[in-house]
Amino acid sequence: MRIIFRDDKEGSVKLSIDNLDDLWHIYNIVKPGDLVYGVSFRSLEKSSDMIRSKKSEKVKVYLGIRVENLEFQKFSDRLRIHGIIVSGDEGLNSYHTLNYTMNDTIKIVKERWNRIVIDRIEHAVKESKKPILIITSVDDESATIAYLRSYGIQIMGEIKSGHSGKMYKEKKRDIMGEFFGNITSMISSLWHEGVSVVIIGPGFTASELVNKIRQENMPFSSMTVYEASAHSGKVGIYEAIKRGIIKKIDVDNRLSLEIEVVEKFMEMLAKNKNVAYGSDEVKRASEMGAVDILLVTDRIIWNEDVQYLMKNCEKEKSTVMVISTEHESGRMIENLGGIAAILRYEIY
Repeated sequence: MRIIFRDDKEGSVKLSIDNLDDLWHIYNIVKPGDLVYGVSFRSLEKSSDMIRSKKSEKVKVYLGIRVENLEFQKFSDRLRIHGIIVSGDEGLNSYHTLNYTMNDTIKIVKERWNRIVIDRIEHAVKESKKPILIITSVDDESATIAYLRSYGIQIMGEIKSGHSGKMYKEKKRDIMGEFFGNITSMISSLWHEGVSVVIIGPGFTASELVNKIRQENMPFSSMTVYEASAHSGKVGIYEAIKRGIIKKIDVDNRLSLEIEVVEKFMEMLAKNKNVAYGSDEVKRASEMGAVDILLVTDRIIWNEDVQYLMKNCEKEKSTVMVISTEHESGRMIENLGGIAAILRYEIY
């Protein structure tokens, strides 16, 4: 994400959407009631005479809408923002949906920019300058290759080894050589300069893959890290993240931070020590100045009562974290009412 311009008098900022993570950040920045501006296409009706039927033509327009709802479509790399047109040559006061994807720009106007939203933009801008991470979880049967993104894990592909039957026993070396070749080919297609590659998995297959990468001196060999894990597939990827593989290779990623904090909360909850969850209990802790870290899921962040609580925690110098429900740790907090806190001291 890049800031193209900022107008404090108007209360506006124009942002460049450079990757899928930026769509996720904007989804959490824009709220109902805001104004957003962008390029879209609208149907204009034309008739050449009184007899011929009207025809519909799509034309490119620049519109501003007052937001009513948003939908983040992670599988189509698209953010849809729906609302009433307030600016543009066509369709004033009618409903329209602006679609944003990578390489688009969005102008956002708010009546008030709170510190949490500003921090998120600054974090996104800072994060965009850092490389993303490719994780490959592999065993002798299959490999799962994924991007680690701010909103969670995005699976990019799965490759089977053909580890079965008589043919495998007779031509194991050839089959595994082809298997490794397919894996490294996909990694190469996803990799670019500065991106770290993590190879994880149980048994010897993962370490053998790393050896092949290094022996053949592939372009990403110096950026490749090996980590043993008890599981393969998506489960193995989450296992590696929980065990701190991101910190090990010094990549500051939002997902890793969220999982780490939620894990800490759950450990303290199991001990029934210095935690609170649910709106009433967390509100009481906040009023006592006891909240150290406030955890709020992305699905309730724009609730007025939650906004009030977040502002109150800011005044008390608490850390406020918005947790994505796109990953398992976020869903844990969602199951506790969407709001939880790690406390500075125990309350009664």
